[in-house]
Amino acid sequence: SGMSAFLGLTRMPVGPLRLQIEPVPYCNLLCPACPRSYDAFQRQDGFLELSVFDRLLAKFRPLLVNLTGYGETMMHPKLIDLLRIGRKWGAHTRFTTNATMINGDSINEMAEAGLDSITVSLDSVDSETYEQIRKGDTLEKLLGRLDLLFDGASPLRKRTHINTVLFGSATRQLADVLEVCATRFNIEPSIALEIGDRARSFGEKAEGTRTLERLRPT
Repeated sequence: SGMSAFLGLTRMPVGPLRLQIEPVPYCNLLCPACPRSYDAFQRQDGFLELSVFDRLLAKFRPLLVNLTGYGETMMHPKLIDLLRIGRKWGAHTRFTTNATMINGDSINEMAEAGLDSITVSLDSVDSETYEQIRKGDTLEKLLGRLDLLFDGASPLRKRTHINTVLFGSATRQLADVLEVCATRFNIEPSIALEIGDRARSFGEKAEGTRTLERLRPT
């Protein structure tokens, strides 16, 4: 769009380079940071249909497709087929997951289907804190699934990313997550920070304005 404006064009010469499509309206966890917990949340029932997804990619031909929404992507009964459609149209496919449905078979199937990138939410390596944030899961189980993803033989090892949401005044939260990434998973992380105010459920206002200050010791 920037190039089109610079060149004085009134029509975009190409379609959107990136699409984000919600394939699943359901989730198997109820996390306080998620809008499902505190906003009026309504979605029509049903999963993204393969034929609809195929038509969207045929029409727009995006370079990247993010199959992430308010639901848990891996709950889609035909996720592997969605990934194959993405590969058919040459799109880079990715999604974010709570990893509750990760196992050896799903890792191999997603890799074979052409999944390019998977992001797993790991908000804390303190059991009590994690289980407060990700209601319905346990830290021990999550770390076990991440062990599978980051195993040396895992076809998704180099395609797996960690996402951490900072909450409250846990000043060492990020540092502790980075330490586990280095010592347990043997990865050397880079950090991208997105500062926002998503702490309403924890009773704190303008949390984003204090985040950078809290991160100074880290």
